[in-house]
This record gives sequence, C-alpha cells and structure tokens, in this order.
Amino acid sequence: MRVRVDQNKCIGCRICIGICPEGIEVVNGKARIKDESANCLKDAADACPMKAIIFEDEKTENHSSNSQKTNAEVNQHPVGFGRAMGRGFGRGRMGRFGAGPTGICRCPKCGYEEPKVRGIPCVNKKCPKCGTFLVRA
Repeated sequence: MRVRVDQNKCIGCRICIGICPEGIEVVNGKARIKDESANCLKDAADACPMKAIIFEDEKTENHSSNSQKTNAEVNQHPVGFGRAMGRGFGRGRMGRFGAGPTGICRCPKCGYEEPKVRGIPCVNKKCPKCGTFLVRA
C-alpha cells in the first residue's frame, strides 16, 4: 500500500500534522509524506478536510495511470468549493469548514488540553508537554 498527498487538493491547513507528526511534514505550505509506515496516517487521511491524503494499491495505481478520465471525473471539485468560496464568504482560510471561536485544543499524542483562543487555530500551537501540534477537540 502506498500513501501520497495530492498537492492540488492540499490547502496546507496542518490538521494532518497535528494528528500524525511522525508520518507527515509540511514543505512549502503543502503536506508531504515523510514515513509511509507511520500508524497514524489513516487517522490523518480521515481528518483531512480536502481528502488530499490518498492510499493507493500499487497494482491499481499503475492501471489507473493508463486509463482515460471521463469529463465528470476531470470536472469534479472538492466539497465546499463553488461560487461562495471565491467571493469572501466564510471565515479565514478554512472557508465554511471553520469550527468557530470557542472550544478546546487537544494534543493527539499525550492528551493535553487547553482552551481555544479566538483567531489562533489549534493546529498552529504545539503541546507544551511533548511538542506535538494540537488539534481541535
């Protein structure tokens, strides 16, 4: 099984880093797989709002690269992109996916929690105990 990040879908939100810092890193504002054997990659892929982390079977990968894509496959857009996204609707980089000003930031590794501070995403904070990026609880 091979894991990759679709660079066209990745928005650099760093949610995956908070969940799987040993398997994913951010380079030039985009996620990149640094350890395909990390056990937390599946959790990071499930949490990705853009579904940019993709697990591929190596046999399927070779077959799909030779096949032609239909117009419907080429023109598909991720959920949340449309007219409203280009006109300033929503809040911040996450658009309509933002979770609001209140809540808790939690360390996925050691369980440390702290209150969410408005204007500072949890994924931009590090756990003071273990140094892992925090995630929104």
